[in-house]
Amino acid sequence: MSHRLRRFDADLAHEQGQILGEEMRAMGVNVDFAPVLDLNSNPDNPVIGIRSMGEDPDTVSRLGVAQIQGMQEHVAATAKHFPGHGDTNVDSHYGLPVVTYDRATLDEHLQPFQAAIDAGDMVMTAHIIVEAIDPELPGTLSHDVLTGLLREDMGFDGLVTTDALDMAAMAANWSQEEIAVMTIQAGSDILLNSPDVDASFAGVRQAVADGVLTEERLEESVRRILTWKAERGILENRSRQ
Repeated sequence: MSHRLRRFDADLAHEQGQILGEEMRAMGVNVDFAPVLDLNSNPDNPVIGIRSMGEDPDTVSRLGVAQIQGMQEHVAATAKHFPGHGDTNVDSHYGLPVVTYDRATLDEHLQPFQAAIDAGDMVMTAHIIVEAIDPELPGTLSHDVLTGLLREDMGFDGLVTTDALDMAAMAANWSQEEIAVMTIQAGSDILLNSPDVDASFAGVRQAVADGVLTEERLEESVRRILTWKAERGILENRSRQ
């Protein structure tokens, strides 16, 4: 059967992941901030669109896990955007989306992420407010989302990275000092693409000095990152760091 006729084929998703991972590794890359596991359930979604593998939870779970497994043969894959960016009608690059669906609907959006937890090394946060979990804070800044839901309820013990922190959903609503502290408190290990790295460091240092953020919490993330590097062989091969 030709590839053109093999729709929703997990073997092809796995092969695609392998090829992407192999090419990235050849270029010295050790992490791919992909794939998108969002359910494209809102046709008016301005940001996810064709990056999604579909709107059916079973299909997205099956194809997403296959692609992750293929990538992970060469580089770390990252399931994004947790807990699901597919039903938003605002682009988080330009504003802060809010989703108001009930917990049963949220569980559908969580299904691909639950399936991916055992397959992948990393999960990326979404800059969206999911009212069913935390009606006040976006996932990136929410302890209820990143620690309560992702780590405790869903059992994820790998690396949590934020989405880019220069996006307006974050940068237009909180300072970089505040974002850095809040997302670490929430459960993030990696702060991605801060537009002001000095401010992010300053915020964390001040929070530790004030007792708002503990050194023990920072050490948890450092330990996860170093464990990942050790398991990936990166500590032995400095050229891949």
